[in-house]
Amino acid sequence: MDREEAFATAKALISGLPVNKSAIGFWDTPRTTSLTEQAAWRSATDRLEQIASEVEPNVAFYFLIWASDAAVGLGDLRRGLTMLPPATIGSRGSVRASDRLNLKHELAEPVDARDITSLFGPKVTAFGRSNIEAIELHIQLQLDLLAASGNALAIATWTADAHRHPAGYGLFSGQPSYIVTNPPPGCSFPLSRTAEECCTRLIREAENTWREECDLPRIGEGWVSETQLYYAVKAALSAFEVVQHYRPEWLGRQHLDVAVPQIRVALEYQGAQHDQPVAFFGGAEAFARTVERDRRKLSKCRRHGWRLIYVREGYSLGTVIAEILAS
Repeated sequence: MDREEAFATAKALISGLPVNKSAIGFWDTPRTTSLTEQAAWRSATDRLEQIASEVEPNVAFYFLIWASDAAVGLGDLRRGLTMLPPATIGSRGSVRASDRLNLKHELAEPVDARDITSLFGPKVTAFGRSNIEAIELHIQLQLDLLAASGNALAIATWTADAHRHPAGYGLFSGQPSYIVTNPPPGCSFPLSRTAEECCTRLIREAENTWREECDLPRIGEGWVSETQLYYAVKAALSAFEVVQHYRPEWLGRQHLDVAVPQIRVALEYQGAQHDQPVAFFGGAEAFARTVERDRRKLSKCRRHGWRLIYVREGYSLGTVIAEILAS
């Protein structure tokens, strides 16, 4: 089925559903009193789910969301939750995450890692974003441990300061319909400060755990870029010994960020503070000291027959490896 036909079919299905027209309010509600009315909602659920399987993957989620809404309108919250797709890993999907949490709250189902990362977006560093699968795994481990200890994270604790839609849970977003149902209550969890603080804490703890497993400093306790460079070079030069924080006697109290002793080559990762004064690192005075330390290190390396290569943000690993191996 092509996209245009699919959306037209969905619109016709949704607009034809039996509803109770509100006499004084703005929102209609599902009418499922008779078997015929229930059959109409169930048929719409089935057809929307079928359409999702017939369209291109990048739009299928729209129809799954509407199929979920039709199931919820019928009162089948379990099926609604099963069909409602989670947000894509690493993305912020506040509305969809909030809808899943509403259904889970009503069904007494547990929060999962994707709910945590997508409700406010994955609040991680650049390292965490590039390792988001591992971060989610550690979030899930935290949630499982809490549940096993009898302290499972309860969505109810987030409802106290979450905004509630005055009429309930909205159905068929993106369609020209104004249908709500209650239950679920229609909480807007992205507006809950309690939820945001909890999600941020779990994400931060998970990233720190993964950093420790990778022998990286915890967030705020060191610079990741240098260590990432070390692991990248070590993997690329498996035939050589690659050492992080190499301290030859002739260098005194200084060290080389990454060294390949066999061929006397060292790498220094140069952050912005090595090229210009940066207030965070102490401004002009600290910059002058950094320049002098760098000058001394380079001079010592040259005297002892070592080649020192400076690596800056945005480097090409291939270029770095080629320079290391250059005669």
